[in-house]
Amino acid sequence: MSIRIYNVNDGEILHQRCVLVQGVVNDNQNEEGEIEFDIGQQFEVTKWPVYKSHFKGLLMLEPGQNQVKFSFKNFPKTTVNLTYSPLLQNPPLYLAILVGSDSEGVFDIPPEYGGNNDLEAAKEKLRMAGYLWQAFTAEQLYRKGYGKRTFRLDEGYQIDTLTRGDKENKVMRQTANVRIIRSKKTTEELRYCGAPYENDPKYETGKERPTLFTIMAEELQNYGHPFKQPCTVAGLLLDSKWDPAIGTTRAHTALGGGGGDHFLGVFGSHCTHAWPSQLEDVVRCFSDTTPIDQRYLNDERHGQGKHLDACNIGIGAMLHEVGHSLGLMHTPTGIMFRGFEDLHRSFLSRCPLDNKTLLTYDKEEGSHWHDANICKLRYHPMLRHPYDLFIPTELQHIRPSFNVLDNNKISISAVLPIACIILEAEGLSLAYLDFNKQPAMNPELDLLQICRDNGWDGEKKISVEAVCVNFNSANVGDLTKFINDAKFNIPGYGFPLFRGMKLGGGGEEKLTEADLLFLGHHEPVSKVVVNAGGLIDSIAFHTPSNSCVARAGGNGGEYHELVMEPNEMITKVDVRAGWWIDGLEIFTSSGRSTGWCGGSGGELHSLEAPPNHHIVGFYIGFNDLVKSFGIVYAKF
Repeated sequence: MSIRIYNVNDGEILHQRCVLVQGVVNDNQNEEGEIEFDIGQQFEVTKWPVYKSHFKGLLMLEPGQNQVKFSFKNFPKTTVNLTYSPLLQNPPLYLAILVGSDSEGVFDIPPEYGGNNDLEAAKEKLRMAGYLWQAFTAEQLYRKGYGKRTFRLDEGYQIDTLTRGDKENKVMRQTANVRIIRSKKTTEELRYCGAPYENDPKYETGKERPTLFTIMAEELQNYGHPFKQPCTVAGLLLDSKWDPAIGTTRAHTALGGGGGDHFLGVFGSHCTHAWPSQLEDVVRCFSDTTPIDQRYLNDERHGQGKHLDACNIGIGAMLHEVGHSLGLMHTPTGIMFRGFEDLHRSFLSRCPLDNKTLLTYDKEEGSHWHDANICKLRYHPMLRHPYDLFIPTELQHIRPSFNVLDNNKISISAVLPIACIILEAEGLSLAYLDFNKQPAMNPELDLLQICRDNGWDGEKKISVEAVCVNFNSANVGDLTKFINDAKFNIPGYGFPLFRGMKLGGGGEEKLTEADLLFLGHHEPVSKVVVNAGGLIDSIAFHTPSNSCVARAGGNGGEYHELVMEPNEMITKVDVRAGWWIDGLEIFTSSGRSTGWCGGSGGELHSLEAPPNHHIVGFYIGFNDLVKSFGIVYAKF
């Protein structure tokens, strides 16, 4: 007789508070009962069901040493020593709840619950959901060989509510903060955002209303610390309300994303009634087969739903939106598809729908992060481990660039190694290349052939994302168009020319476009001139006779020049760009540069020609400013 733990080792150092533990008792026997997890006086003993000798349970750790004892019936106890070392240097996931200015502070519940749907209950449920997400993510990356990587939650010293005993006894410890964000908008205003009320007399027909995502993003900024700084937030909309008369939930949206340094995943509270508040509730909530009563509650399964479905979809679909805020795309399977409908399978050993299927890890179906998501999460700053590759400060924001080769392959240039490449067909993951085990420097790949090998029909638009080990990435929105547009010829040049990845060019304004080439003139280019203020005003090339042979842009800005030496060549351009070109620095083969020209906004890219190629000019879109920029290169 023995108790064997599958996924946690004696002496292991962990960086998460909540751990999903899986194991067996009495191998190959059909034992049933309850197994106890006991870490001593630091935390209450918790009990988890054993079915056909298998069990899954959640273990809450305290910082430092934890001696965990696993007990089952009269079996010898198994003791595992674990060290919990929180990675406070990593940015956390913040939890927040948005409420209307006049909100009653309640969420939908069935009448038989008799209450327990106030703001404090919502806080407890969101806190528990956050730790479920943490444990789930760590287990998923562990199974793929990347260790137990996961995000930490923003925590503070307060009454812990993760067990009934701790809540009743007001036990104080570090636990997840849940911040309440009081909106300037009333509950009614929130409930008329993002819902089909075009003909409602309270609102002018066709009047544009702000989205709930935008409202929450703005309210987080108005709240102040900690949301003024870079952050990723999981936001619950407390005032969601099921309206059976029109068959929709008011004040609900499912949306995740962001930009710059602020990222947000938003979801309504209409399923929160089915979420666990404490560890003791986890198995019960994920096993509750009570049908959803659509007189009082939204049924996300369209008349077939049970309370466990509301638990799965509420917690899992909100994790889907958090996934978007972490930079993840839709995938053919898993949480970023609709695999969250199977979330209970990751936390239970027995299937509640037939009460007999054993839910081993290979029976969890849609409840997983897809491999394409995992290979990207591996280098996310929120999931970094202390032994990961050190990245100097000056390289923490650099991004890769794409260049087309003569054989239509793509060269991906980067100062740092490439961690993964993800190919999407019209918004759905098609294929991915995982270099995490051995990051690649400047790979050259036939991406179109890779797409064909993975079932691409040649018709759907392919987008490509290349992610560096610093988690910064570059994107090509239409791979076929990018390849077709890259190669061009100019009379007098004895070789083809290629345009690299274009930066900037956002907005709808009409720009003048020009190729500024510094080869092929009767005199060599002797000087590069950049005029810049907060943005790039103009770029020009001059010859020894002081003739300006090529120029693009307006007339403003501070003057910068780089006088070229004999046989000196431009080898690299660092560019900061968003919708326009904020700033740049031009480097030469002799190690000299223009110095930084322009401002510090936008994202940082490093543009270089592929191996065995040379930069021969730039292609620029401009009006009174330089609004888009790319290199022109050739092989000669």
